[in-house]
Amino acid sequence: MFETTPRHQRIFDFLQNGAGHAAIIALAGAGKTSTMVEAAAKILEQNPETEILACAFNATIRTELAARMPRDVAVKTLNGLGWGALRSHSPRCQLNKNRTQEMIWHFLSEADANVYGPALSKLIGLAKSGGLVPDTEATQRAGAEGILEDNPENWNNLIQRFGILVPEITAESGTVTQGRLIDFARRILSEGRLIDFARRILSEGITRGQMADFDDQLYMTVALGLPIQKFDWVIVDEAQDLSPLQHELISRALADGGRLLAVGDPNQAIYGFRGADSSSMPRLIERFSMETFSLPVSYRCPKVIAELARKHCPEFESLPNAADGQIQHLNPHQMAWDPSDLVMCRNSAPLIGLAYDLIRKGIGCQVLGRDIGAGLAAMAKRANGKQNRDLGVFEERLRRHAESQIKRLQSQEKEAQAEGVADRRDTILIILENTEATDVNGLISDIFAMFTAENGKKKDVVTLCTVHKAKGLEAPRAIILDSHLMPSRMARQDWEKEQEKNLIYVAQTRALQTLAYLETAEGQT
Repeated sequence: MFETTPRHQRIFDFLQNGAGHAAIIALAGAGKTSTMVEAAAKILEQNPETEILACAFNATIRTELAARMPRDVAVKTLNGLGWGALRSHSPRCQLNKNRTQEMIWHFLSEADANVYGPALSKLIGLAKSGGLVPDTEATQRAGAEGILEDNPENWNNLIQRFGILVPEITAESGTVTQGRLIDFARRILSEGRLIDFARRILSEGITRGQMADFDDQLYMTVALGLPIQKFDWVIVDEAQDLSPLQHELISRALADGGRLLAVGDPNQAIYGFRGADSSSMPRLIERFSMETFSLPVSYRCPKVIAELARKHCPEFESLPNAADGQIQHLNPHQMAWDPSDLVMCRNSAPLIGLAYDLIRKGIGCQVLGRDIGAGLAAMAKRANGKQNRDLGVFEERLRRHAESQIKRLQSQEKEAQAEGVADRRDTILIILENTEATDVNGLISDIFAMFTAENGKKKDVVTLCTVHKAKGLEAPRAIILDSHLMPSRMARQDWEKEQEKNLIYVAQTRALQTLAYLETAEGQT
């Protein structure tokens, strides 16, 4: 039974009797999902014919939200909304998650694909998130338009902001080392040629509509101006972590006179590194001139956690009758584990070290994040090359590959990206130390086996995950592993520093009863 507080009532009064758009700043544990469900019910109560779309952040949340929303509410991910429009436009279009990689290998020579592939793949993905459509004859014929102008400044901004790396071929020796995309462009071929590779692949992708990857579900729908289903109300969850392209799709889903309800917490904006607008919610509020409401009371967190959270977010409150809660500092050698424990860390390597330690002790555990495993496997493949090498040779190649990337990034003051490379290297080395495989193919299989998809999460084993993956989770005891890793000292840009602080807030507010700290030596117990 939903408990309507005066704050909720002001929101519902505006939705039923007001005009215009609304934003709800719902702090951690403030019951935002329940509020969204009740808001939809109130809207339908006033007019049962109202067409409502509820947008979930991912497929797992979509399933959970659909089970709670009124039956007449359409519940989709934004990708699902875009995919429906794309399939209506091109019924034969098929989903191919490897489309960008395949196009790189199709349109570039083998040598260029080997050199540019990883950097181009990342740059293309970020261009899609930003809505950057190349201004070419092909896209003009297709009537494609972007929301970000196709000019060198915008391409450079993507390269600089996200510290994109490509292999660098030295003019004297022809040997391959690692460097930033912009360095390689300046020293070897020119920045223009590199960007032209990305522009060509994006352009060809827009005009060849028989295949689409996940990014294309949004990108091609917006770029081609495809008609999408319109709604009287669009309710958007996790509004703090949306990309510019998602903002645009939301706008196009509104019927004439339609209204938008955006729900989120700017203090939990943590996905800027993968293309989300680090100021997503403030930009939405400004773009749609939203009436803003707040839900600062957490139904989840005990008083001691609320006190910690207020250091980051002064408005944060716990319920008057909330439990006191407790903070623990755990001894890694005298741990009593419970299957409900949630262990979070800024980096992956300490989690994998702990996971192997638990396995050796016969304690069931799971590490969330299949996409993390995919990223580790991709790094292992790049370091290894085409041969299926034995692991002794591979280890040395991995260390050299990572060290080269790290040095180049540090020389360009891209410390956050360098830290990410080091973490991926250290994670692979821990798996390498524990694997029974004898070659790289076996190691890669072990990498994938270490990680569980979020929608396959088990309830009877200890859960380990990065803080990014902990978003939306809660546990009686939430354990922060190696807390000294947050905030990262390698964050340099203002948006990176802010999101590092947000990670601490997210981690602390997962606790239902106890927040615990577990420190290890170099990520190992």
